[in-house]
Amino acid sequence: VTYSLLVFGAYLWIIGMVAAGTAPWTVIVVVLALPTAIPVLRLIRSAPLTGDDERLAPVDMLSAKHHMVFGVLLLAGILTAPYVV
Repeated sequence: VTYSLLVFGAYLWIIGMVAAGTAPWTVIVVVLALPTAIPVLRLIRSAPLTGDDERLAPVDMLSAKHHMVFGVLLLAGILTAPYVV
């Protein structure tokens, strides 16, 4: 549950910043990273709470992938803002 809140909180934060006018609207492009978060969230939900490390091993890699895609898209949204009308 905590991991899900952190992942979706990042998206809500970006949307809130755009709505408040503190971030350019082009950063909404980060929602394209959402498909990379879904496999991680499914994997975490399906793993038992018994500490099954082998089943959770891909979580680090998938989380890093999601973080990279989110960050690159956020950077692209920030850098393209001055050039988009």
